[in-house]
Amino acid sequence: MLNKVLGTIVGDNRTGTWVLATVTIPGIDFEIPTNVVILGLITGLTYSLIAVGLTLVYRTTRVLNFSAGEMGALPAVLIPVLVISNGWPYWLALPLALAGSMLLGGMVEAFVIRPMSRGPRLTMLVATIGLAQAFFGINLLIPRGGDLTGKAFPVPFDWRLTIGSLVLGPGQLLILVAAPACIIALSLYLERSPLGKASRASAENSNAARLAGVPIGRVSFNIWAIAGLFAGIGAVLAGATRPLTLSVALGPALLLRALGAAMVGGLRSIWGAFAGGIGIGIVEALIIWNYPVGGVLEVVLAGLILASMLVRPALGRASRRTDEVGWTFTTAIRPLVPDLARKTKVRIARGLALAVVLALAVLAPLSVRPSSQVTLTTIVLTALMGLSLVVLTGYAGHVSLGQYAFVGIGAAVGGRLYQAGVPHLFGAAIVVVIGAVIATVIGLPALRMGGLFLSVATLGFALATSSWLFFQDWLVHESPTTGTSMQLPRPEFLGVDFNEEAPYYWLCLAVLVLVSVMVYRLRRSGPGRAMIAVRDNERSAASLSLSPRRVKLTAFAVSGAIASLAGFLYGGLLINFSNSPGSTFGPAQSLALVVTVVFGGITSITGAVLGSLWIIGIPRLLGDEYALLSSGFAVVLVLLLLPGGLASVVFSLRDRLVARLTGRDVAGAGVEAVDASRLESSLAAVTVRERSAAGPATRTSADVSAPAPIAAEDVSVRFGGLHALRRVSVVAERGEILGLMGPNGAGKTTLFDVLSGNLRPAEGTVRFNGRDVTALPSHRRARLGLGRTYQQANLFGDLTTLESVAVSLEHRQPSFLVPTMACWPPAVAGERRRCARAAEILDLLGLGPFAHRPVSQLPTGLRRLAELGCVIALEPDVLLLDEPTAGFTPREIASFTRVIHDVRDYLGATIIVIDHDVPMMRDLVERLYVLAAGVVIAEGPPSVLDTNAEVAEVYLGSSAAGLDRGSEPVGVAPGARSTNAPAPT
Repeated sequence: MLNKVLGTIVGDNRTGTWVLATVTIPGIDFEIPTNVVILGLITGLTYSLIAVGLTLVYRTTRVLNFSAGEMGALPAVLIPVLVISNGWPYWLALPLALAGSMLLGGMVEAFVIRPMSRGPRLTMLVATIGLAQAFFGINLLIPRGGDLTGKAFPVPFDWRLTIGSLVLGPGQLLILVAAPACIIALSLYLERSPLGKASRASAENSNAARLAGVPIGRVSFNIWAIAGLFAGIGAVLAGATRPLTLSVALGPALLLRALGAAMVGGLRSIWGAFAGGIGIGIVEALIIWNYPVGGVLEVVLAGLILASMLVRPALGRASRRTDEVGWTFTTAIRPLVPDLARKTKVRIARGLALAVVLALAVLAPLSVRPSSQVTLTTIVLTALMGLSLVVLTGYAGHVSLGQYAFVGIGAAVGGRLYQAGVPHLFGAAIVVVIGAVIATVIGLPALRMGGLFLSVATLGFALATSSWLFFQDWLVHESPTTGTSMQLPRPEFLGVDFNEEAPYYWLCLAVLVLVSVMVYRLRRSGPGRAMIAVRDNERSAASLSLSPRRVKLTAFAVSGAIASLAGFLYGGLLINFSNSPGSTFGPAQSLALVVTVVFGGITSITGAVLGSLWIIGIPRLLGDEYALLSSGFAVVLVLLLLPGGLASVVFSLRDRLVARLTGRDVAGAGVEAVDASRLESSLAAVTVRERSAAGPATRTSADVSAPAPIAAEDVSVRFGGLHALRRVSVVAERGEILGLMGPNGAGKTTLFDVLSGNLRPAEGTVRFNGRDVTALPSHRRARLGLGRTYQQANLFGDLTTLESVAVSLEHRQPSFLVPTMACWPPAVAGERRRCARAAEILDLLGLGPFAHRPVSQLPTGLRRLAELGCVIALEPDVLLLDEPTAGFTPREIASFTRVIHDVRDYLGATIIVIDHDVPMMRDLVERLYVLAAGVVIAEGPPSVLDTNAEVAEVYLGSSAAGLDRGSEPVGVAPGARSTNAPAPT
């Protein structure tokens, strides 16, 4: 819309505009005409309406609704059809269309979002992309009753307003009046109506709202209906300002602007999203006015949106917080346990299955026409592109909606290298390196935010790449011989002419098999485990010495390298792609690639291949009559039935076959049943005492003058106006077991966060063995010898117990990316040593039977024991245990007390323990600090709990008498010791 209006101004009436200001930068003249600002404001109001709907949906249901544009466009098409083609009154067609948009939004919530609400959020995002495709397809099927193209969208009046040389038509005036009125009405509704108040409560804390009796389901339906209404209003208002073209999808460009506006509001503020939409509209208008060609607009918009995300610390914290509670892929594929995988029958069956699949793939081009051989190659290369998302999203948990941009970069750089005379093989290696480097740079925002938030930034990158990068002379240079700008002829070497379709298919298939083996190896080795660990629980991973920054950027680099290699080969398939590189490698293709891989199963190599076969192969190989099977509706239906994608069916069949071959239940193979007595049995089996008979040998007179292993000096922490810690000083002696006690809210866990590096104090110093580590992050402190456990003991839900312990061993026995993926023999041997050492530690803790069980399937007590195993593998000098016995029975607590002493003796470490159990702390610790309201109120032997009057008053109540094993300190809910959810501190 805006491009058409401004194009007329720039071409015909530029001298007649009123220039509000001219910003002069050396070499740059930037004009700010009033007319352009007004037009930009009007366009921005339409962005605001969609952004408000996105904000409402996200803050209530944590879903980024990528179908918002088409959800409004589908009902809006009824207005011209009914008014122009059928002669209906406008005021009858308008409420019918808006009611349809509300109904559509509610139906999406009831039949798609709500059934998927307990699954991965990525699945819901992909479902909304599929819905957008489906809504657009339905739009095309609506009978028009005549050719409406080129006619004006119906409006209720024919008023016009002249401002200087600018004439505003009825469409623009309608936007200026209706958009602000809708936002005001929505704000009043949310502020005053009961359901509006309930939606605000749900947005703030859905769990608390549910416990308070808020009807979450009805609130969610209501919000989606309102979002549909706003999408419909936006579509109607936007349609009133441009010629009627009903067959054009609104597309990623509009979605990016609306998402950017929502991000300005932090995906929480209605008025922030409203202001963001206006701002984006004005910036867009001014960029088009000053730079009408060259793709500068998309680059500026992507930069502004990214900047707005990075400068909002609250948004970054929100992204990490929501990721912590909902990002783990609950449908991750579980590999066969080693005992079953090594069975002769299973190995033979697996080998035969792979051989048959590979043979069918090799022979496929011999049974189809040459044109279909191109389709086969496209399927193979799409699967190769999908592997890049398996690494980035399936393993590392970062959603990229701009992956096809790396594919385009691989093709464009490959073509440029070919023009420079670089041999194909060497050119492919350069492309891989360039793709890895660019992807690493693009991944830098992942250090501040992740998950679905990062997807908006990558979508902006895709738009900027397709609109600007692919049109730069230094990248796309016209060939003096062929006259074409983007061309990548196929190679010819070893006597094979790859200009023939079948040989080129086999070449691409060989690359797919090779990269699949490397990705398979990645998942089952240290770098892959590190990606999943950081994805599942970044804080715990950092406490086990993993650098989240390095792990995230590694995932981006591997993903970019694979996608760029696929692009290099795809450029060879196309040979000449100079006519429309922006559309060939545009954001729409990126969205389609995400849909393809999630549809197949994004956590596995099998999923990438199956998704490509289904989405690409069905319509191209079987014909258009079968296209419905791979349409947006099919995607949504399959994801509703199979949240894990098509791969979940294949692996289910695998498990059934293995069960028949071995006569054993695959689901329970290699593990024992978990019952109430299992934790006590595991505690009784702990044998760490045998590894060291020296006990706390470090506590000798020779160490008297040595610096304290860990000390906090005058530490203060503030959260806004709340003082969590006030000049707290704590010192631990070498080899002792030190206790921290206090009522809930005393600041104990906050102090642990300061000691471990998760939180930097506003004032004060933390020293580790005499070294100032106040500025060091947690992973660097872990490498120095500081280990920590957490209250929840979540560890890494999609890793097995053995893999979780192996993560800790990366510090002392590191694995390296390239040798690991290349199956270098020393790397393979190192992996075997790490697994053997992890198994040994689990046996020491009596957890051997659970080595191959996913951590998410362990009860809380065994998870705490597994977390302790991870810390033992780290071999720390100082160990911080945060409520390690929460959820234990009295007998288990007694056993665990012995375990802690054994671990201290085994490691020769200093241990600091937080716990509410007074009798246990009296038996366990040698000295303790008592905190209250962020201040140390007592320090000394456990007897201070009885002798210190302030402790008795603040912590234990008015009297310390009568405490026994069943007593609870003030601030702990009755029965809290028998639950799996410790009270927050």
